[in-house]
Amino acid sequence: MIRSFAQLREDVHQKVTELRHRGLDALMRVGVLACNCYEWIVLDLALVSLRCEIVALTSAQLHGDLEAIAVEQELSTVLLVGNGTPISRFAHLEWVVAENARGPIPLRVGSPRQADPEWTAPFRVFSSGSTGTPRCISVPRAGMEQCIEELKETYAFDASDTLLLFLPVANLQQRFLVYAALWYGISLVVIEPIHLLPALKETAPTILLAPPLFFETIARRVTGSLPLRWLIRMAARARTRRGRLLLWGRLALAPLRKRVFSELGGRVRLMITGMAPVGRATLEVYSALELPLFEAYGMTECGIIACNTPRTARSGSVGHPVAGVRVELLPDGEITVQRRVPLTSGYVGIDPEVCAETYLGQGKVATGDLGWFDDEGFLHLMGRKKNVIVLGDGRKIHPEPVERELISIPWVHQAALLPEGHSGLACVIHAAGQGSRFERAVRRELERIVWEHTGQGLGRVLFNKEPFTSQNGLLTQNLKLNRLALRRLLGSQGATAAWKWEESKNVIAPR
Repeated sequence: MIRSFAQLREDVHQKVTELRHRGLDALMRVGVLACNCYEWIVLDLALVSLRCEIVALTSAQLHGDLEAIAVEQELSTVLLVGNGTPISRFAHLEWVVAENARGPIPLRVGSPRQADPEWTAPFRVFSSGSTGTPRCISVPRAGMEQCIEELKETYAFDASDTLLLFLPVANLQQRFLVYAALWYGISLVVIEPIHLLPALKETAPTILLAPPLFFETIARRVTGSLPLRWLIRMAARARTRRGRLLLWGRLALAPLRKRVFSELGGRVRLMITGMAPVGRATLEVYSALELPLFEAYGMTECGIIACNTPRTARSGSVGHPVAGVRVELLPDGEITVQRRVPLTSGYVGIDPEVCAETYLGQGKVATGDLGWFDDEGFLHLMGRKKNVIVLGDGRKIHPEPVERELISIPWVHQAALLPEGHSGLACVIHAAGQGSRFERAVRRELERIVWEHTGQGLGRVLFNKEPFTSQNGLLTQNLKLNRLALRRLLGSQGATAAWKWEESKNVIAPR
């Protein structure tokens, strides 16, 4: 379905009129659970035009107590958008309705209007919950507008660009990218993840944001049985001291580059990743093929923090801080961020002392990530402060750098390094392969990498048959490792979905 900006404007105007006639008005707080679709964009812009406050709900919250969430957030109603929203599950809640239904919108009894007559905070979103329960965050209008202005300077948007988005629309980053596309007149493609591969060829995007697993999958699909390490070594030998490929290197790699470029739609000029640790091999493969994949770094509380770009990039780093952002390191190495105009104003319904651990005052946000700057100002990440594994002898291990190496092992698509007991390490991985011989070979590589990086042996390894996804709870809604869920999986020993290393028999056997 293709719509022009003029058609979108008309559809939004009609939706505003419809919603007003159905009973919605300014300063109401409206929960929205939506699929990635055109109807979501229309409803979102209509609610903004009505000066409602939008609370972006996630599919994960449907498994909890929606009534409790509605009371906590003081919602007037909840609107479900798209064919994938399970309206029948909430038939007993009259204030949960499909946005395309007819008739008055039922309002929840006792739901108050916003206390902010100036409508300065039109959005509420939820954090990824990578280290615990997702927290609700208030997003002021000024912060969103400033981020949209900075995006063009960061990524050099052009009217000829086509931006493809497929991550959940409840993600704050997705919302301000949609607004940026509309503001700068960029063609926009919004799809569900299941339609991503055909959409790439049909829409030929020039800008693509995706998690590392997507880029790894594309590389593996195209290279097939070709050893990626051989490809990387070949490209390294063919490079000059200035990093450019010699002519013979370009000619040798040209067919492979053409195939990958075609899989990505044939027009892509900028690819951005960074929702999870990016395997070094993945970045090296795209670099070898001279394809524009760049690692970035951000978080819901403060938006994009740093990024590599075609103008300035360094492999292994997350780039320079973006325009309008001041990045400083606390004495323990924790990264703090101060934006020219803060993107978010704080957590909602959280104890002030807990909120103050992240929102430090004067617009400064503590990220919870540890990092360091090199001599040219590129920011490097060490990992999450709360994810540090403390061994029995007092040594501290950052799992994220190790995981980057683990997913560089051929056929290992996802990996999580976790503590086991008081002094051990364990691993949960998803890999493409079966059989005890395959499992033993991968196990040896896992042990080698873990030992090289930590000086610690590896205990149990669980091979999860299914990939880590937000649907099965092993990833957060922002596609980061859900370490709590992975530890629970490890604790349950993966009853039906995992494999156990049996030391006594020297084999890996299904449980």
